[in-house]
Amino acid sequence: LRRNTIANSSRLNDTVTSATGYVYQPAYWWVDRQGNTTATARTNGIEGIATLGGGDIAIVADNTVKNLSVASATSRSAATTATPVLVNDRNNIPSENAVYGGGNVRIDAGGDLLGGQYLVGRGTASLAAGGEIGGLNGVADSATAPAFWLMGWSDDLALRGAEVKVEALGSVTLGSAANPTITASAKHAGNKATTVGYRPTPGFFFSYAPEDTLAVKSVGGDLVIAPVTDSATNVLPPRFSAVAMEGSVSSGASQFNAAATGTGGHYQFPDSNGQFRLLAGQSVHDLVLLASDYDPASLPTAGDQTLDDLTADFPTNKTYTFSSPLASDAKMVTPSTLDGYRYAVVAETGDVSNAWFYFPQRAAVVAGQDIANVQLDLQNLGAGDISYVAAGRDVLYSNVLSNGTQWADMPYLRIAGAGNLLIEAGRDISLGAVDPLPLGSNDVAGLDNVTRIDAIGNTTNASLPTTDSANLTLMSGVTTGTLSLGQTDSLFSVLRSAGQLQELLGKVQGNKLSGTAAIADANTVVLAANAAVDALFAGTVQPGSAPVYQTLIDPNGGDSSAPDKLSEAYKGALAASNNAIAALFKDGQSRQGDITLFNARISSSSNPGGSGGDISLIAPNGDIKVGLPSASSGRNVGIFTSAGGAINAYLSGDMNVNLSMVATFQGGDILLYTSGDGSTLDAGRGSRSARTSSPPRLVEEKDSAGNPTGKILLLPPSDVSGSGIRTVSYDPDGAGSLQQPDPGKVYLIAPTGTIDAGEAGVSSASGLVVAALVVKNGDNFSAGGSSVGVPSVSSAPTAAPVSSDAGNANKASDALAKAGNALADASKDDFNSFRPTLVSVEVLGFGKEGENAECKKGDPDCLR
Repeated sequence: LRRNTIANSSRLNDTVTSATGYVYQPAYWWVDRQGNTTATARTNGIEGIATLGGGDIAIVADNTVKNLSVASATSRSAATTATPVLVNDRNNIPSENAVYGGGNVRIDAGGDLLGGQYLVGRGTASLAAGGEIGGLNGVADSATAPAFWLMGWSDDLALRGAEVKVEALGSVTLGSAANPTITASAKHAGNKATTVGYRPTPGFFFSYAPEDTLAVKSVGGDLVIAPVTDSATNVLPPRFSAVAMEGSVSSGASQFNAAATGTGGHYQFPDSNGQFRLLAGQSVHDLVLLASDYDPASLPTAGDQTLDDLTADFPTNKTYTFSSPLASDAKMVTPSTLDGYRYAVVAETGDVSNAWFYFPQRAAVVAGQDIANVQLDLQNLGAGDISYVAAGRDVLYSNVLSNGTQWADMPYLRIAGAGNLLIEAGRDISLGAVDPLPLGSNDVAGLDNVTRIDAIGNTTNASLPTTDSANLTLMSGVTTGTLSLGQTDSLFSVLRSAGQLQELLGKVQGNKLSGTAAIADANTVVLAANAAVDALFAGTVQPGSAPVYQTLIDPNGGDSSAPDKLSEAYKGALAASNNAIAALFKDGQSRQGDITLFNARISSSSNPGGSGGDISLIAPNGDIKVGLPSASSGRNVGIFTSAGGAINAYLSGDMNVNLSMVATFQGGDILLYTSGDGSTLDAGRGSRSARTSSPPRLVEEKDSAGNPTGKILLLPPSDVSGSGIRTVSYDPDGAGSLQQPDPGKVYLIAPTGTIDAGEAGVSSASGLVVAALVVKNGDNFSAGGSSVGVPSVSSAPTAAPVSSDAGNANKASDALAKAGNALADASKDDFNSFRPTLVSVEVLGFGKEGENAECKKGDPDCLR
């Protein structure tokens, strides 16, 4: 590679003569590419073993390899023309762009491999140690641990790529992994690489190839990835993996600081087939990795560099950044052509904790125990993508981390793009970190400073192919990895059919729909539910389970028979629902698992025109707590959608909204279903008078100087601090071309439990269906369309408790019939035993006493 030192000239484009020829520096340019600045200066370098013009290196030691540096380097000629360049009046070097050199490296140490620097250009390298790999003073010495430099860039694509494999039987400490041409040279230690190209001051460009790979493995110990703070040396190659088969992967003694997220972490060079995998037999903790999705074409590479004027030897539009705040900046959105999850963090038996990861394509984060205080930026590139977060025990966020640090800004788990995000916990999902500071009166940005799980569509990445938002599915108290998203969708289809049939029954009984029309609609519901049953049982179900289908209604018999037929159809829907629940969740094991939000939120949104973003919560063995019963923070809390997404919840326990909300703001139904005997759906304790119907707004975020950042923020309604269950709709773009969508319906179903509108109330801008044994606070229900089941649903049969025998449909039907008869008998007994209660009221006066009182004590007629 021609360095940026010239002889007897100060400009690179001066006439090439024997007096002012370009000075080509030695092949170890990667150590000091600034070169000699005076005739007597010496190039700074390191001692070691190198092939400078191509060739392989093999080193074998029975014991320790210590402080040895090895390089299989490449060099490159570059010029503005194809004319041969005169070099020091002696050599004619071809000036067409070409990379030379490279080779394979093999280092085997019977004992430890300590310290050293290792560079691989085009080729492969294998480093193996029978003991440990670490610093000069042992595996705990991260400051002098091995450093790996990869630069597989090549003009010849067939020879492109550097692959390095590092393995030890004991523990491994990785000192650093970087690209040499992006760093300041040794002679300019302390300087930052702040300019691009072949410059007279420290310059930089990337010489990574898309195939460059570093794979590090510890067979029997821990693996430490030492944190770095210099932004020029923390850029990992496009493909990176760290595996501790029996230990943990972490940053060692360094800790993830929740008060200063992003410090001491790594970026990764972008590529559509990039890879980042952390696999640990125990835990993964205290790490920061932000895998870039910046457009590689926007970054300077060796291919951009030419021998030209000092002020124009690089494209001016090239930049060195990985965390641009502008949603409009070009991002890499080409999906990987390779199979499997390219981005994955797995802790087989332990926790994934105290970390922050950004993954630009679908990703998986899995822990045998907890996923605790892990901030996740995820992204799907297609509608079929599924990102996956699963903990064998808890998914949790707390104010104080296990390492003692505390969140300054509240943590989040968010996903951009379409597709799905599935979050599973074997026990609880708890969003427990709460900002202790009160919300300022003008603090718009502070509205979102809550612990949150968000689907954000393309609001932070305008390069995504669609404005649609991902669907969110959260499951607690389940065996992770056993249910497919298709099965959960099918479950809600079956549960929804009970509400739809109850709605049709109520309309017929209220003379709002003819029996003939209702039966036709009901059969459409039944067919859809039976198709969902087939899809549900096509996946994994409990042994011995068998489908229970709903029966189509005979349309003959006229309108007079419709109520009885619809009532029987409703019973059949409840039986099918009970059976589906048992088939998925009743495995005979004692389980517990809640979903809890402490002044937190789960939401989906998108830019105007986007759609999707359903939110589904499943707690088959526990409760769902949407908010705190104490004072709300005033921030955007609760569960809501603003892009047409629906909200679905199934649980066996109680669901309490408290001072929070469950709402769809731009269309989308709400279905809440609890199957537990005596369980309750409670709309919360917020004041109804505090609620308004003002719609949410999408606004442009601005920085402190008032300049647009390119991000779109969601401002929910002014009653965001209130609580309740409601659906509303609004025009998403004002005077724009988009139309106001139809508002969603509300289905609240507790066949053997209670539905309580509470103080906050239940409000639907469309239809409302309530089905429960007990309905409380009936005056706090309201609907813009039809309302069924308010204030009571005594005319509707109730469901039998869920049987652990998923296949016994006959027992379920018998139980339903008995429950319906019992309810009818109870209603008859209540009517027969009814007696009017007489209340005697005496007027004691109107503020006057004694002789001036209007009524005297002895005047009973006046007192009445």
